[in-house]
Amino acid sequence: TRFFGMCDMRRAVIIINIVGILLSVIALANQLANPEVYMILVAVIAIALHALALAGAIKYQPWWFMGVMLYCGYQIFQTLYVIIFLIRHGLPVVNQIMFALLVNIIIVAIVLYAHYVLFQEMRRGIMTAVNYPTEEHSCCCV
Repeated sequence: TRFFGMCDMRRAVIIINIVGILLSVIALANQLANPEVYMILVAVIAIALHALALAGAIKYQPWWFMGVMLYCGYQIFQTLYVIIFLIRHGLPVVNQIMFALLVNIIIVAIVLYAHYVLFQEMRRGIMTAVNYPTEEHSCCCV
């Protein structure tokens, strides 16, 4: 299966997790400058989960994606809860904040989608180390 028609899911998951690690390292560096224990913990957990999923994609270990998939599901529900809370309590919310929350849901859903599809492909034997050359499809940049 191709990731939005561009590249195979394995390559997409590898790229997504490299970007996830880089963004989490940036978040961690920012939090170290302005320490907040909870956010430091979130950044460290995100780095670990993305690293595990990256290794899973490289080594064809689908269960290693489970952490990122659960984390994405949690993020989606948490963001939906915030949106519903803000709306139900009639709190004045700037449109840009609501837009940012919705964009967050879309991005996290795309990450979840890529991991889930690759998880299913690996479990069904569609994507394996042996048959990857027949499934491989290059992205424009890789």
